[in-house]
Amino acid sequence: MSLKEASFDEEDARLLEQCSNQIAIAVDNALAYREIEAVKNKLAQEKVERVPNRNSTAARAAGGPPVPKQQSDVSLSTLESIERDHIFRVLEEARWVVAGPGGAAARLGIKRTTLQAKMRKLGISRRS
Repeated sequence: MSLKEASFDEEDARLLEQCSNQIAIAVDNALAYREIEAVKNKLAQEKVERVPNRNSTAARAAGGPPVPKQQSDVSLSTLESIERDHIFRVLEEARWVVAGPGGAAARLGIKRTTLQAKMRKLGISRRS
Protein backbone atom coordinates (compact mmCIF):
# COMPACT_ATOMS: atom_id res chain seq x y z
CA MET A 1 0.00 0.00 0.00
CA SER A 2 1.38 3.38 -0.95
CA LEU A 3 1.24 6.57 1.08
CA LYS A 4 1.21 8.69 -2.11
CA GLU A 5 -1.97 10.39 -3.23
CA ALA A 6 -3.69 8.83 -6.27
CA SER A 7 -1.60 5.67 -6.00
CA PHE A 8 -4.52 3.51 -7.17
CA ASP A 9 -5.58 3.54 -10.79
CA GLU A 10 -9.24 3.50 -11.85
CA GLU A 11 -9.36 -0.29 -12.17
CA ASP A 12 -8.07 -0.72 -8.61
CA ALA A 13 -10.59 1.80 -7.33
CA ARG A 14 -13.46 -0.02 -9.10
CA LEU A 15 -12.31 -3.35 -7.63
CA LEU A 16 -12.13 -1.85 -4.13
CA GLU A 17 -15.59 -0.32 -4.57
CA GLN A 18 -17.04 -3.67 -5.71
CA CYS A 19 -15.43 -5.44 -2.75
CA SER A 20 -16.73 -2.89 -0.27
CA ASN A 21 -20.24 -3.12 -1.78
CA GLN A 22 -20.22 -6.91 -1.47
CA ILE A 23 -19.00 -6.68 2.13
CA ALA A 24 -21.75 -4.18 2.96
CA ILE A 25 -24.36 -6.51 1.44
CA ALA A 26 -22.96 -9.48 3.37
CA VAL A 27 -23.08 -7.53 6.65
CA ASP A 28 -26.63 -6.38 5.91
CA ASN A 29 -27.69 -9.96 5.14
CA ALA A 30 -26.02 -11.26 8.31
CA LEU A 31 -27.83 -8.69 10.44
CA ALA A 32 -31.16 -9.52 8.82
CA TYR A 33 -30.50 -13.24 9.26
CA ARG A 34 -29.73 -12.69 12.95
CA GLU A 35 -32.98 -10.75 13.37
CA ILE A 36 -34.99 -13.45 11.56
CA GLU A 37 -33.38 -16.18 13.68
CA ALA A 38 -34.24 -14.28 16.86
CA VAL A 39 -37.89 -14.06 15.80
CA LYS A 40 -37.91 -17.77 14.85
CA ASN A 41 -36.48 -18.66 18.26
CA LYS A 42 -39.07 -16.50 19.97
CA LEU A 43 -41.83 -18.24 18.00
CA ALA A 44 -40.43 -21.65 18.89
CA GLN A 45 -40.27 -20.68 22.56
CA GLU A 46 -43.87 -19.43 22.48
CA LYS A 47 -44.94 -22.71 20.90
CA VAL A 48 -43.14 -24.73 23.60
CA GLU A 49 -44.73 -22.64 26.34
CA ARG A 50 -48.19 -23.26 24.87
CA VAL A 51 -47.92 -27.05 24.77
CA PRO A 52 -49.88 -28.30 27.78
CA ASN A 53 -48.34 -30.79 30.17
CA ARG A 54 -49.06 -34.26 28.74
CA ASN A 55 -49.37 -35.62 32.27
CA SER A 56 -52.03 -33.14 33.31
CA THR A 57 -55.39 -34.30 34.63
CA ALA A 58 -57.12 -32.80 31.61
CA ALA A 59 -54.85 -34.69 29.21
CA ARG A 60 -55.47 -38.02 30.95
CA ALA A 61 -59.22 -37.40 31.09
CA ALA A 62 -59.28 -36.65 27.35
CA GLY A 63 -57.72 -40.03 26.66
CA GLY A 64 -54.54 -38.81 25.05
CA PRO A 65 -52.07 -36.05 24.68
CA PRO A 66 -53.51 -32.59 24.00
CA VAL A 67 -52.99 -30.96 20.64
CA PRO A 68 -50.62 -27.99 20.83
CA LYS A 69 -52.08 -24.58 20.04
CA GLN A 70 -51.12 -22.81 16.83
CA GLN A 71 -48.49 -20.09 16.78
CA SER A 72 -49.86 -16.63 17.22
CA ASP A 73 -50.71 -14.85 13.99
CA VAL A 74 -49.08 -11.68 15.32
CA SER A 75 -45.66 -13.33 15.76
CA LEU A 76 -45.87 -15.05 12.39
CA SER A 77 -46.82 -11.83 10.64
CA THR A 78 -43.88 -10.11 12.33
CA LEU A 79 -41.46 -12.71 10.94
CA GLU A 80 -43.02 -12.40 7.49
CA SER A 81 -42.87 -8.61 7.62
CA ILE A 82 -39.16 -8.70 8.53
CA GLU A 83 -38.48 -11.06 5.64
CA ARG A 84 -40.65 -9.00 3.25
CA ASP A 85 -38.91 -5.73 4.23
CA HIS A 86 -35.45 -7.25 3.83
CA ILE A 87 -36.20 -8.77 0.42
CA PHE A 88 -37.84 -5.53 -0.74
CA ARG A 89 -34.80 -3.50 0.40
CA VAL A 90 -32.38 -5.84 -1.39
CA LEU A 91 -34.52 -5.75 -4.56
CA GLU A 92 -34.42 -1.95 -4.51
CA GLU A 93 -30.64 -1.98 -3.98
CA ALA A 94 -30.33 -4.33 -6.97
CA ARG A 95 -32.64 -2.04 -8.99
CA TRP A 96 -35.18 -4.88 -9.18
CA VAL A 97 -32.77 -7.18 -11.00
CA VAL A 98 -33.60 -10.63 -9.61
CA ALA A 99 -31.09 -12.89 -11.41
CA GLY A 100 -27.43 -12.60 -12.34
CA PRO A 101 -24.26 -11.88 -10.41
CA GLY A 102 -25.42 -8.50 -9.09
CA GLY A 103 -29.07 -9.47 -8.78
CA ALA A 104 -31.09 -9.66 -5.60
CA ALA A 105 -30.98 -13.47 -5.44
CA ALA A 106 -27.17 -13.48 -5.47
CA ARG A 107 -27.08 -10.72 -2.86
CA LEU A 108 -29.41 -12.75 -0.63
CA GLY A 109 -27.43 -15.94 -1.23
CA ILE A 110 -30.42 -17.85 -2.61
CA LYS A 111 -31.46 -19.24 -6.00
CA ARG A 112 -33.44 -17.05 -8.38
CA THR A 113 -36.38 -19.46 -8.27
CA THR A 114 -36.40 -19.42 -4.46
CA LEU A 115 -36.47 -15.62 -4.45
CA GLN A 116 -39.31 -15.59 -6.99
CA ALA A 117 -41.31 -18.05 -4.86
CA LYS A 118 -40.73 -15.92 -1.74
CA MET A 119 -41.80 -12.81 -3.64
CA ARG A 120 -45.06 -14.52 -4.66
CA LYS A 121 -45.66 -15.85 -1.14
CA LEU A 122 -45.01 -12.48 0.49
CA GLY A 123 -46.84 -10.48 -2.19
CA ILE A 124 -43.79 -8.53 -3.31
CA SER A 125 -43.91 -6.90 -6.71
CA ARG A 126 -42.25 -3.88 -8.20
CA ARG A 127 -45.37 -1.80 -7.55
CA SER A 128 -45.37 -2.75 -3.80
